[in-house]
Amino acid sequence: MKRRPFLRLSSLAGAGLGFSFQRSQAAEDPSAMLYAKFVPRDKGLSADWLASLTTRGHQLDAGIQYRKTDCDLDLIGMTVGGIACGTVYLSGDGRLWVWDVFNQHHEGVVPNKEARSPVGLETIQGRQPRERDGANFLLPPRAANHQNGVHARFSLTHKGTDHPLDASAWETVSFTGRWPVGTVDYASSKTPLKVRLDAFSPFIPLDLKASSLPLTVLEYTIGNPTAEAAEITLNAYLNNPAGQFSKREALRFTEAIAEKSTTGLFHGLRITDSSAPAPDDGSMAIAALVPAGAKADPADNSVRVSATIPAGGKTTLRFAIAWHFPNLSPKLALGIVRRHYAKRFPDARAVLAHFASCQDDLCQSTRKWVATWNDSTLPQWLLDRTILTTNTLQTETCVILENDRFWAWEGIGCCPGTCGHVWEYSQGHARLFPEIERNLREVTDYGIAQNPDGSIRFRGSNSKTTAIDAQTSYILRTLRDHQLSDDPGYLKRVWPATRKALQYLIDFDAADKRGGLDGLLDGMQHNTLDAEWYGKVHVLCSMYLASLRAGEELALAMGDEKFAATVSDIYQKGAKNIATLFNGEFYVQIEDPDHAKAIGVGEGCYIDQVMGQFWANQVGLGRIYQADHQKSALRALWKYNFVPEYSSFRQGFKEGRHYATAGDSGLLMCTWPKGGLKPDFKKHWQYAYFNEFMTGFEYQAAAHMVAERDDDLVQDGLAVTRAIHDRYSAGRGRNPYNEIECSDHYARAGASYAVFLAVCGFGFDQAKGRLTFDPVIQKDHFRAPFTTSKAWGTYDQKDGKATLTITHGTLTLNQLDLALFKGRQPKALLNGKDAEIRNLELRQGDVLTLS
Repeated sequence: MKRRPFLRLSSLAGAGLGFSFQRSQAAEDPSAMLYAKFVPRDKGLSADWLASLTTRGHQLDAGIQYRKTDCDLDLIGMTVGGIACGTVYLSGDGRLWVWDVFNQHHEGVVPNKEARSPVGLETIQGRQPRERDGANFLLPPRAANHQNGVHARFSLTHKGTDHPLDASAWETVSFTGRWPVGTVDYASSKTPLKVRLDAFSPFIPLDLKASSLPLTVLEYTIGNPTAEAAEITLNAYLNNPAGQFSKREALRFTEAIAEKSTTGLFHGLRITDSSAPAPDDGSMAIAALVPAGAKADPADNSVRVSATIPAGGKTTLRFAIAWHFPNLSPKLALGIVRRHYAKRFPDARAVLAHFASCQDDLCQSTRKWVATWNDSTLPQWLLDRTILTTNTLQTETCVILENDRFWAWEGIGCCPGTCGHVWEYSQGHARLFPEIERNLREVTDYGIAQNPDGSIRFRGSNSKTTAIDAQTSYILRTLRDHQLSDDPGYLKRVWPATRKALQYLIDFDAADKRGGLDGLLDGMQHNTLDAEWYGKVHVLCSMYLASLRAGEELALAMGDEKFAATVSDIYQKGAKNIATLFNGEFYVQIEDPDHAKAIGVGEGCYIDQVMGQFWANQVGLGRIYQADHQKSALRALWKYNFVPEYSSFRQGFKEGRHYATAGDSGLLMCTWPKGGLKPDFKKHWQYAYFNEFMTGFEYQAAAHMVAERDDDLVQDGLAVTRAIHDRYSAGRGRNPYNEIECSDHYARAGASYAVFLAVCGFGFDQAKGRLTFDPVIQKDHFRAPFTTSKAWGTYDQKDGKATLTITHGTLTLNQLDLALFKGRQPKALLNGKDAEIRNLELRQGDVLTLS
């Protein structure tokens, strides 16, 4: 089921493509002519595809749902393990795979040495693609080949016939992914029974403790549509994989678990020596969580549940698999450390016991979140794509240490140290679990990583380097922390370090030999494209301006009016001076002639050129500099950087990693449509980055486009986002749940959540008790989920009225800014009774009606 209906392919035939190009003096530049040839001005988007961007239920509203006949369900890998507990995948036909829970360090969700570059193309420096170069994009792993020593199987026995619960035994198998819950339906002419599997790990936004269990839940619902009762047995099998990498199979043991409502198996190792603990020391357990009818047999690693299903009825049988391998690899360079769950549980049996004691609450809350997220008028594709990238938390990219410190790679096994200028893009994790970000500020960024001069090592304990883009983001992220924190002491604790971090940037600005303290940064600036850029760099100046505004807000919140005034003066200068970087259509880098051979973007049209405004949008700072210039820059990105057919573009630009192939669309990192691509840029290996699609950058630009609210920019931003969704389609042979950039499950992709926020026009500031909704689409009837610092629920507006329903937690409101009421305060009814929106406390189940 190939989801590329939007291209008018006849207009894109051939390498020459025949695109229109308005010639100018700059077009005589060879680089400009080359981009004119391979980046079409007419993007060839069909009216139907464009309509599907905003229409729920449209025939092209491609939510994540696949059938056995549509695609290879083996390719689907939905994360179903707890946060920071390793990587466990659910395949499209219901099998569990990957099982990267044994602390065996490697790049990629699985190691991949078989992928090869497409014929005629190169990756960086001519090498064959590694996992960080897109190996698992070019040759995605499959469930059948990657069990990692774990053999977990389920089958249904009915009338003496055993039916394995995978695609091999059922004629009809379908997968529906509403992350964090994956659903697989089975049907076959060989049995009248129907089976549905729901698989997940407990996932409850704002409750990190409940969402970080090393455990996967599998709920099988068996339906009996016949006129007679059906006797069935559900069979589960799990081997003992402990010690497989340290070659200590001889020390394995298996015991039966027979406790109230829990029948299962406990697999472990009998450790008798005193040698250093191995990464695969630990245990696994499987159990049926039913009151009766279950039997466990350690001899054949099985757990069986027998049940009678009445005529026309159904029954649900719940299983859980837990693991406990806490000894982290020394390759993380963190010393001898263990995972967070070692502090809570001695072994996998204890994990199961804990889950059994509160299973209904955990499962119901998880389902309630899934129902809340998907109860929306927004198209399903948008809901699926903007939330699922937060699944990075459920992979080996992320670790929580036994001392509660959050630590992460950029992507699985690649580039350590919770990289500041990668994680700064991600928004989903910070909205769903804001305590993660507060932990990063207090423990890492303002603790382990801050130097005496205020600079912050952008990889924490894993580096000694300061990156300017990361440095600016720490101030912005602190403001977001403050807005999402109910701890009145948080800002007081971090403000001195935040002030020092901002002062470092101000001092950097003042040291500029070409302008002094002018509100624009200049000099050697390390940044997320792994190089030192020199001069006045649009994206870094933009981020600096946003950080100045954020610093001003924080200073005022702390009563530091003098510093706030100083910062405001510098910001005002920069907000004016940044216009000197605008070329009439988009922003450019003013290079430093003393570093003429350094890489940068110069006169190029760069994807992040106005990123400071993106960040200002995340924290409600309003417009930070010229609106017309910013909008022009975003329109230039669409015009010059959006490529509707990637393989045609790569005919002219051979270098780059492989995060897209033939038929894919996306937003390029940088182009030089007006010329100015310097030969010296191409001498640097980082030049290849500019020819790539990288989803986190694309989402950043897309979210900003949507937030501008102009019809054309909203459509362009949604089109960029949808292009990514189509790119990561199982119908195109990809895993929808693994967005790749410098390894799998890359943290930057979490910027997708910003697109959702922009569509909703949502803002929240707990410090002020203010909540905002100003939908960009579907204004006549709009319904969407929201999260705050302690609550989540649903906002609905229709026929001039609005409702706010609290599904989980509590919310204290002092101010509602709803565009529906055009600046006036609406009449409020709380559960049908008059209410005043001032220190108004809403609790779970409350409905606030506004008119």
